Amino acid sequence: MGHKSGNYNGKAYFDYEIERYKDKKTSAYLTIDEVEDLAHNQDYDWVEENYEYVTLSLDIEGTSYFTQGKYYGPSEDCYPDEGETEITSILYGKEDWDDKITKHERDYIIDMIAEHAQEDYDGDPDVDEDRDYDIY
Repeated sequence: MGHKSGNYNGKAYFDYEIERYKDKKTSAYLTIDEVEDLAHNQDYDWVEENYEYVTLSLDIEGTSYFTQGKYYGPSEDCYPDEGETEITSILYGKEDWDDKITKHERDYIIDMIAEHAQEDYDGDPDVDEDRDYDIY
């Protein structure tokens, strides 16, 4: 995902839905890939008997900033782009789900945090860089 021209600094809060299979006996949540690995020698009825397909809504919170670099003029006045996007919490209800999401889900969440922070930042040079920007 590319950055908009200019700087931004903000926080993001949003819901993100994921799909899982819930084990009917243990109530454990498994990814689709995990269930497919377990069921590779089974038929679809076996999956239906043992797992319930569910959609879970996770509460996401994160921060992101970006400062555009300078690439022209004397070399001592030039500097690269700088930025970072961080997930500060992933909750399902009150349960921490940070270690239960897939790499693909994590990458998408990171992109969404950066996008929300960019969209909410008004670009006012007089705004304190530490100000919070909330997306609901």
